[in-house]
Amino acid sequence: MKINKSKCSLVGINLDDGRLNELAGAWGCEVGAWPMSYLGLPLGGNPKAIKFWNPVVEKVENILQKWKKACLSKGGRLTMIQAVLTSIPIYYMSLLKIPIGVANRIEKLMRDFLWEGLDGKRNHAVSWEVVGKAKFIGGLGVGSLRARSAALRAKWL
Repeated sequence: MKINKSKCSLVGINLDDGRLNELAGAWGCEVGAWPMSYLGLPLGGNPKAIKFWNPVVEKVENILQKWKKACLSKGGRLTMIQAVLTSIPIYYMSLLKIPIGVANRIEKLMRDFLWEGLDGKRNHAVSWEVVGKAKFIGGLGVGSLRARSAALRAKWL
C-alpha cells in the first residue's frame, strides 16, 4: 500500500506558514486550512451551532425528496424511517452531542414523511412520543435521536 499524496494535506496548529510550507514540500503534500473535513466530519467548527449540522439535515431532506411517498404504505414509510433516516446522523452523533433544535428538525421531517397523505395533509394518527417508544411497550420502535446520540457517545466512556 502507498500513501496517495494528492489526497493528503498538512494543516498546522500554531505553526507559521513558512515552516508549514517547508514541511509540506518535504513530504510532498499540499497545505490545508481550517476549517476542514476529516472522514466526512467537519473539523474546526462549532458542533453546538445549528449550521454545523446542516449537511446532515440537508442529506435527510434530499433523501426524502427522492422517495415517492405516494407509492409507500405507512408500514413502508416506517421501515424507511427506521432503516435509512435514523442512520444518517449516526456518524456525527457518535462523536458529538446533537443540539435539541437539530434533533427536533430531523424528527419533524420524519414525522411529516410518516403521516403525510396524498393530498398533502398531515393527519397524525399517533403522537411522535408513541411512535418513538419500543414495540414491546406499544410504540412503533423509531426511537429518539437525542437518546440515540447519548447512547452512541456513552461508548467513549
